[in-house]
Amino acid sequence: PPPERDGHLPAGPQRRADIQNNVRFEPQFEPVEPILEQDDGNDMEIQVALDELLGFRGPLPALIRNLIWLLAFNTTYLGLFAFIPHTVGESVYNACANSTVVNTIIDYVPNQDEVVKVITALNDESQRQNVALQLPDVATIALGYFSMAFMVFFWQAIATVIFKVFKLNDRHSSNHNNQNHDHDLFMADNAENLEENEVRPTLASQFSVALECAAAIVKVGVLLFFKMLLLPLLLGVGLDVTTLSLFDSNINSRVLYAGGDLFSALLLHWVIGITFMLLVTVSVLQLREVVHPDLLARVIRPQEPQPDLLGNLLLESGPTHTKRMLISLGIYVVLLTVHVWLPSRFLVAVGLNNLVPFFRPKLWHVLIPQLQVPIELLVFHLSMLAFLEKYKNHIGELQHHWLVFMCDKMGLTDFILPQNIASFVLVGTRRVCLTVSSDDQVQLSNGSNAESLLMNGNSVKEADVDQGKPGLIGDTDLPSDASTQPTLAKIDQFWIKLANDSNPSDEFILSNLETVAEINSPVREIGVTKRNGQRVLSFSQPNIRFPPPCKTVIPSTLGAYRLRRRCENRYEEGSEVNESTIIEFWREDVGQTIPRPPEGWDDLGVGGAETQGRWAWNNERKSEIEEGVAQRLPFSQGGKLYSPILKMIFLLFLSWVAILVVICLAISFPLLIGRGIFFLLHIPDIYVHDPAALAIGACIIVPAISKICERLSDGGALSCWEQLKGWASHFRRPKSTTKIRVLMTTAILWLFLSPLLVGLIFDLNFVRSKTWWAGNETTTVREVMKSWCTGLMFIHLWCAVCFFDIFNKEFWAGIGVLFGGNVADDNADNNGVAAAADGEVDNQGDVTRKKWEGKDGRIGQFTKISKAVLFNWEWDKVDQVILLDDFAIPVARQVFIGISVPSILFFICLCTTSVITRYFSITSASGGFVSLLVFEDGLYRMTLYRTFSAIIISSQLAKSFSAPLNCWFQAAHKAARDDRYLIGKTLKNYER
Repeated sequence: PPPERDGHLPAGPQRRADIQNNVRFEPQFEPVEPILEQDDGNDMEIQVALDELLGFRGPLPALIRNLIWLLAFNTTYLGLFAFIPHTVGESVYNACANSTVVNTIIDYVPNQDEVVKVITALNDESQRQNVALQLPDVATIALGYFSMAFMVFFWQAIATVIFKVFKLNDRHSSNHNNQNHDHDLFMADNAENLEENEVRPTLASQFSVALECAAAIVKVGVLLFFKMLLLPLLLGVGLDVTTLSLFDSNINSRVLYAGGDLFSALLLHWVIGITFMLLVTVSVLQLREVVHPDLLARVIRPQEPQPDLLGNLLLESGPTHTKRMLISLGIYVVLLTVHVWLPSRFLVAVGLNNLVPFFRPKLWHVLIPQLQVPIELLVFHLSMLAFLEKYKNHIGELQHHWLVFMCDKMGLTDFILPQNIASFVLVGTRRVCLTVSSDDQVQLSNGSNAESLLMNGNSVKEADVDQGKPGLIGDTDLPSDASTQPTLAKIDQFWIKLANDSNPSDEFILSNLETVAEINSPVREIGVTKRNGQRVLSFSQPNIRFPPPCKTVIPSTLGAYRLRRRCENRYEEGSEVNESTIIEFWREDVGQTIPRPPEGWDDLGVGGAETQGRWAWNNERKSEIEEGVAQRLPFSQGGKLYSPILKMIFLLFLSWVAILVVICLAISFPLLIGRGIFFLLHIPDIYVHDPAALAIGACIIVPAISKICERLSDGGALSCWEQLKGWASHFRRPKSTTKIRVLMTTAILWLFLSPLLVGLIFDLNFVRSKTWWAGNETTTVREVMKSWCTGLMFIHLWCAVCFFDIFNKEFWAGIGVLFGGNVADDNADNNGVAAAADGEVDNQGDVTRKKWEGKDGRIGQFTKISKAVLFNWEWDKVDQVILLDDFAIPVARQVFIGISVPSILFFICLCTTSVITRYFSITSASGGFVSLLVFEDGLYRMTLYRTFSAIIISSQLAKSFSAPLNCWFQAAHKAARDDRYLIGKTLKNYER
């Protein structure tokens, strides 16, 4: 090696060897725990401070002090927002009750007797059950709030009148201007004396500002009350009244329920009403984006971002809000009548309401109804909000597919749906100018009667139309001799009428064309697409301008027509005389239907219609999609026998029937699935709770329907049918008998043996009564099949939990339940623990066996091979290790242990008990022991078997989850240690 230079070690292998030799003699330290990050320390400090603030840490008097403050705040809240309005409302009611004017107005209320009976019955029921919240209390509090709001508006009106009369506002404004002027002077001269000489606002101006602030607060409160509370509550009551016949109920039962629990009744109707409003709003907004923009885009306002909602409420006047609320209420009432009241009458008339299980609910309250019902309604409302937020575009896709299918069958596609422009077809042409006669030319050249021949400024030289004028095509310079003198011409009156008509009809255009293209051999042109998405002809200008003195301008796009100008040579007796300008009329040739709604169109944070792809509203800039939409045909251009209007009415009727069927299926299928699960779990009917059954069924059927909709959106129902026929036609029997044996064994273990054993375990531990254990009941084939179905449900539920890795934080973060935190790092630790639990770990800490959870685990690999074999007939992917050794056999072995070992122990114990009883039955002195042992044979056997089964299953679970349990124990120990360290205490090892 080269000599050392400047004290450095020689380079190369010798240097590496020397370094390794030196490393051996370096001191070795044990790894220490990483220091807490700054964020973790801050979180701990915040947690400690919060615990000390609440009183969980520290002395007991601090906790008592916090409880006293909490009671004081609650008492103040009730006094401000309940007692004071109640007192005001009671005073106003006593004053109005003695007023003859109010009594006269009440006498004109229609159906007064019926309303009084309902209110009286509700109050009697509330007083009978002695509930805390009653209708008179709610009405009195509401009357107090409205009275205070009225007084605020009344005082503001009086103050405004007084200020206008005495011009106090002008005086205040002049004082304010003088104040600003003095402020500038003092800033320039002496800033120290500014506050002493400052002009303060008058008391009247301060009072005016206070009234304005109070009026603004009251206005926002009243508007929110009407829009967010009263309107949904009224719709909920309307929905309840219109569906009473469906539930085979009446007004009296609803009144008795409201009298017993007024808060739950009000909350129930509010949730029903707000849910109806949300469904209608989402459906209408989606339908706006599905149909052609000329139908609903100019009528229905899209959802827009509201960065300053309260400011918008204050800026708009009260009559504007009232008008909008009345319009919204009218729309909701019409839709409620069409889609709720009419279907209810129809179902009751034909007797189908008895076949829909939703209209015969089964309810069971685990807690008291006054507590359970609000909790369930809150969960339902939040779930509905999350459902609509996630699946609202699927509603639009369903509407799109329905309309595409029905319009294609009924011939309404060109009238309703948006379509792109495939090409343009030449319809005909027409000249711009009409040639003037020779006599008129002489008169016009001599200047005689020129004004009459110009026809109000519409007569020009034809050469001027063709030569270099603004916006014209053709800059041909003609010779100036007499033989080529241009012929005088005048503008055709057709163009004047066309320019003045903003929406010309097809009859007007086609009837005025000079030359009409042949239908058998049409002339087509693809055209070009502009940057904004608009489809136009090649080499065309946006507008066609006529030269002065005519100031007519015609756009080149007129509805479904595109106009383009070209010059034509006209010959007369074999010699060219001049050129003539003609206008070509091209009509849009529609292509395919545009898929709607666009992806992400409802994202309010990305921009307006131009960015989102939705239809523009009012003066918004259109998106590229909307600019390229073909013009729809008006309903007036249909046939006479089957006009589009009649077809549209029939389509609306079919859509009404489809909505009715979809709603009935949507509320029936999840409920039937949930009730079926309760049936498999052997739950009696008195303990069946339909809200829970509906939730369970929805969790199963919603993902399945979502997958089906995705398949249909890819190719439609026809494509699915073609794929099904292709799948059946491509079946080939596998050539390897080994693979057939593997598949058959897997199917027997997975679909028959394991579910049956799991069902029997559940049946023996939770279902069978002591009468059956005593041998007084027999087991039927139906019960065995029911146990098999129960086991099949449990084992596939376990597979779904493992496949989707539900106990992983990524799953809950993906569905929006968890937010924040480093999910990836936590999941890495959890996956390592799960892998260590599922497999054996070697000396280096590597997992030698695959885990069960996740799409790459054992169940994921089994699912992947099963799909490849069943859907694609890929027999070569059959793997004995994945299907049998790693999946079916381990599952069957554990299930077999779970039922066989307790059964063996049970029979051994029974045999031992039988021997003991026979041995002691010889002497009469042991009769007490015998009677004690067999006094209830069924109960003894049931308890004995279930004890053995609980011990064996617990042992299996403890062995399977040993690593997670160890991890959780260590985490709890660490948390306890950190907790004691944070409050200043240390852990010490005491000697025994």
